[in-house]
Amino acid sequence: MAVVSGGYVPNFFTVKKGIPVKWIIDGKNVFGCQGYFVVPSLNISKALSAGENLIEFTPTETGFINFSCGMGMYRGRIEVID
Repeated sequence: MAVVSGGYVPNFFTVKKGIPVKWIIDGKNVFGCQGYFVVPSLNISKALSAGENLIEFTPTETGFINFSCGMGMYRGRIEVID
């Protein structure tokens, strides 16, 4: 996923429950609101740096994982399936 001036591209993903995820976030433009990244259900709240940022997790439940910038203006979602 890339961080650009208009938010996150792409901003929707599908992953499988129980399979480890390596989420690589390319900080192309981390100078605005989109540079502060929040994933409430994963307890992630962090400032992204320019270049590669890595988030690793293993989804344990099906459903949706929402993410956004710190202000909630730029948003996205991960769908966790069986």
